[in-house]
Amino acid sequence: MKLRKAIKKIVALGAGLSMLGATIFGATAADLANYPQPFIKDGVFNGIIVVGDNAKASDVIGAVDIATNLQYKSTEQVAVSGASSSSSVVVEGDAYKIEKSEN
Repeated sequence: MKLRKAIKKIVALGAGLSMLGATIFGATAADLANYPQPFIKDGVFNGIIVVGDNAKASDVIGAVDIATNLQYKSTEQVAVSGASSSSSVVVEGDAYKIEKSEN
């Protein structure tokens, strides 16, 4: 009887230590120093953002915040050659020029 209790305690202690070790290992493996590098490659998002059916509003807002930040980070700045006050830049797609009126 004592041997059975001792084995149960050892198994429980071993399972607890392995869970603790997995938690610590997972926490140290998460490195966001190169953010958004693991999620965006060549200007394209590579991942899935999942929100459950019963998610709290704060979780949904957090997912939207992460998605908009990744969208912002996926843009690339491109230098336009010859962009001075005397030259012009052509924009394709849905673009509108907004000018200030002199009233």
